[in-house]
Amino acid sequence: SPREISCSSSKSLSFLLRIYSFFYASTKNSNEFVLYDALQISETPKQVSERSNFSSRDGFSSFHPIITQMLLSELNSPKFCVRFAARLFLKHQQDINADSKFHDNLAAFSTFLKKLLFSRALRLLPLPEQVGLVDALAFLVQTEPQLFPLSDQHLLALLSELLKMTAIADKEMPDKSGDGTFIDKDGRVSGSADLNNKTQKSTTQVHASALFLSKSYKLGPENTGGVMVTVPGEFPFGVQLRISAVLLFKAVVSRHTAEFFDAPTSNPIGNIRPHVISFFFRSLVSRPPEAVTASYSALHSCFFSGTSDPDATIAGQKPPSMIHRLPKELLQTCIRPVLLKLRDHTKLTVPLLRGLARLLALLASWFNNTLGQKLLDHLKKWENAKEIIALGI
Repeated sequence: SPREISCSSSKSLSFLLRIYSFFYASTKNSNEFVLYDALQISETPKQVSERSNFSSRDGFSSFHPIITQMLLSELNSPKFCVRFAARLFLKHQQDINADSKFHDNLAAFSTFLKKLLFSRALRLLPLPEQVGLVDALAFLVQTEPQLFPLSDQHLLALLSELLKMTAIADKEMPDKSGDGTFIDKDGRVSGSADLNNKTQKSTTQVHASALFLSKSYKLGPENTGGVMVTVPGEFPFGVQLRISAVLLFKAVVSRHTAEFFDAPTSNPIGNIRPHVISFFFRSLVSRPPEAVTASYSALHSCFFSGTSDPDATIAGQKPPSMIHRLPKELLQTCIRPVLLKLRDHTKLTVPLLRGLARLLALLASWFNNTLGQKLLDHLKKWENAKEIIALGI
């Protein structure tokens, strides 16, 4: 049953955590600290345990090559629970060691990781493996950006391919190959035939697989042999791929900021820059709330540098070191599709309005009272229930 599958996953993770904690996770005051996923989907970063509260037990190296390679090889697992455990243990290794030592040890596996992640084209992989690959790369770029510099040709090729796949799925560009499976901004899976069908209407998809996916839960010290661990909830593969893609590009922007924004347009990095920003804006008006949250955080990283609190603009506070990093023309191009849909009250959707609210929080100074008046006019039209029902909205 779905409940048995979820419980089995939880018990397996608990067992693995206890084994790992016995050798590598000696802690003090473990009840006071909570470990979160390194790829947590949150606008406000959660407090992660301090380095000083972790240490390897006597006689055991925190970087045993066999164990490290095993963890790295599971980063791109199609199974969510396995990916989460691998990320958790690798992040723990980083917490109990100096950054330079962590980098040196991972650098020794550079060739192994490139073969693991870049040996096959992303588009040719089954959907679960696409999710695993993008998830793994998002974690590595976020945790150890020097491992894959933005100038790396393998990384650039994969980023370009992922951008193309999302653009085709969102019908921003045609699919000339005629084959393949694509995931749109709402996590819906479509084939080339579906995308080329101009008359097909988009409908809300109910993911039947969600019945078998576990929700977020916590494992206490009695189950882990150490600290409290927060295990995030699972998502259908289509939704997870979109979320992971947003997290990957956010990591690229936040960890390679200068190189990303300063590259000339003739450079491969400068060439993908407008497509990355456009991808964030499209995801901001998507249906999955987690994708919206991740996109908002990513756009905040693009708009402001040196800002540690993404909620500062919502709270009415001026973020520190506020610096607009994007050309005005690019922002106008990305915002225009959202504003065009506001002209007709019949085209309003909950994801669109939710995304607009986030957009106003980020770029309040870009809009005037006309937008507010337009929304009030639309609201009055929605008061006529008979007309709305007749239109079949």
